[in-house]
Amino acid sequence: MAVTTGERLCKMRLAVDHQVMPTAEAYPGQLDRETRRELWLEDVRWHRETYRESKFKWWECDVMKIVTANTGGKLDFTTLQDLRVLQRWRYELCSFAGLVQRGMAPPLRAAFAVWNDWEPIAGAVGLTPLECAETVYLDNMFPADQGQRPHPVARIDKSVAGMVFGNPLIHIVEMKQMWLMYAAAVDVHDDTICDLAEELQTTHCAEDIAHAAGMAHAVGFGHRVAAVRAARGGPGDPRRIPAQRSDLLNPTR
Repeated sequence: MAVTTGERLCKMRLAVDHQVMPTAEAYPGQLDRETRRELWLEDVRWHRETYRESKFKWWECDVMKIVTANTGGKLDFTTLQDLRVLQRWRYELCSFAGLVQRGMAPPLRAAFAVWNDWEPIAGAVGLTPLECAETVYLDNMFPADQGQRPHPVARIDKSVAGMVFGNPLIHIVEMKQMWLMYAAAVDVHDDTICDLAEELQTTHCAEDIAHAAGMAHAVGFGHRVAAVRAARGGPGDPRRIPAQRSDLLNPTR
């Protein structure tokens, strides 16, 4: 009787004695590149389906905890000075979200060493090839940060290191969700900035509002507001509710 692909992959896993495999270097040298690709793709597909995208889960309340921690608990914004402070907080949170994004860089490098192509990697983990390349590029731009990853990144690193069949693709999937949680918190700041800016239009000129929001000109700020509105709408739009999503999952499940 013919041996199925699944059975063959299972035997390959047993052959490596169930060792923890967080990076390409952790795999035994006797596994050829094509076999390694098959193993990783099979495991990341199983991982995403089994955990409904990722083992790490986040909800709207987690995003709001990040937001309120970043604003010191302040939730009421009414003045031009509030807009300036909001923009500063948004910048700080966006910078931190970038550090979390760059936590994907090490496993992305490990995966690229096996494929030498971003396309199959991106398809397997739910990113775009541009996001993959950009993440590694940004990490290479700031090498001093590579030895001191923030706590959220260390948390995911530790989780993946404890997985029997962890691999770089699974590592990317898990880290991606941590990054998206922080990115959602940045979105909440953007929505609040846009809402406040519109409220201030009756009492302040467009240029003053733009400057308070960190923009040089009102025209540029108008484009920024339009992009935010196109992505998530205005107050009350359900798209504004932060939620962990995956295009891999069937919403009826």
